[in-house]
Amino acid sequence: MKIYVNGEFLSEEDAKVSVFDYGFLYGYGLFESMRAYNGKVFRLDRHVKRLFESAKRIGMNLSVEEGEVRAAAQKTLEENGLSDAYLRVTVTYGKGGPRLEFSQNVENSLVVFAREFSPDAPAYERGIRVAISEAVKPHSKFSGVKSLNFLPYLMAKLEAKERGVDDIVLTNPDGTLAEASTSNIFFVSKGGLVTPDSGILPGITKEAVVEIAAKEGIQVDERRVLPNEMKFFEECFLTNSVMELVPVVEIDGNAVGSGAPGEITRKIHHLYRRLVADESL
Repeated sequence: MKIYVNGEFLSEEDAKVSVFDYGFLYGYGLFESMRAYNGKVFRLDRHVKRLFESAKRIGMNLSVEEGEVRAAAQKTLEENGLSDAYLRVTVTYGKGGPRLEFSQNVENSLVVFAREFSPDAPAYERGIRVAISEAVKPHSKFSGVKSLNFLPYLMAKLEAKERGVDDIVLTNPDGTLAEASTSNIFFVSKGGLVTPDSGILPGITKEAVVEIAAKEGIQVDERRVLPNEMKFFEECFLTNSVMELVPVVEIDGNAVGSGAPGEITRKIHHLYRRLVADESL
C-alpha cells in the first residue's frame, strides 16, 4: 500500500507523523471517510468542503488547501491502482509546542490512504441488529464535526460487541436519538422518512438520501426522535459513505416492522446506487 503523507507517497512502514503532532497528542484533527467507484471518489468536493467547514468550527488554521486535498485523494487511488475503494483523509494540526502552544504558521499533517473495498452483501439482504446505548452521548457544540476525538463512538462499538449486536444507537442528553456509532439513522413511518435532527454529523450519504426522497416525492421529517417511538416505525436503515444504506431489522431485541429489510429501504438504496453510478461516469 502506498500512503500519501504531506506530499509524498510512502510505504506503510515508512508512513509516519511526529509524536509531537497535536493530532496524536490531543486528537486535534479531522478526517473524512469516502468511497470510490469506478476510480472516482463519490462527492469528493462535498467531503472536502465539510472538512474545511469543520476546521473553521474548531479554530484549526489549515496550511493545506482544498485543491491539494482533492488531488491527494485522487492520486492515492491511482498510485494504488484502485477502482472500487475505501479512502480516508486525515488532517491534523501538526507539530506543536510542549504546552498547547499554537502558531499561525504551523504545517498541518495530511495523510491519505485507500484500500480495495467490497461491501458486506449479506448485511444488505438480511439486515442488521442494533441496540440503543446504555450511555448518553456527551453534549457538545462540536457534535457535527468529524474529529479525531472519537472516543464516544469507539465506546459505542465496544458496547455493541459486548451486547452481541451489530451497532449501537447513541442518545442525546435529553433522551432523544442521535446517530449510530459511524452512521446516521433513518426510520420509515407511513411511507415517509423520519430522521434525528440534533446531536448528529451532517452525513454526505444522508444528504443524498434526502435529495433522492425529494425527487421521489417521499416526505422527510427531520426532528427529535424518542426511543419509545420505535414500535411505531415500519422500517429502519443506517447510512454512511462507506456502507451506503444498511437495513436495520431489530432494535433492542424487537423486530422493526416485519423483521426483514423493507421495500422503501430497498428502493432508496437502489436509487442511491443509481445516483452513484451516474456521478461516477
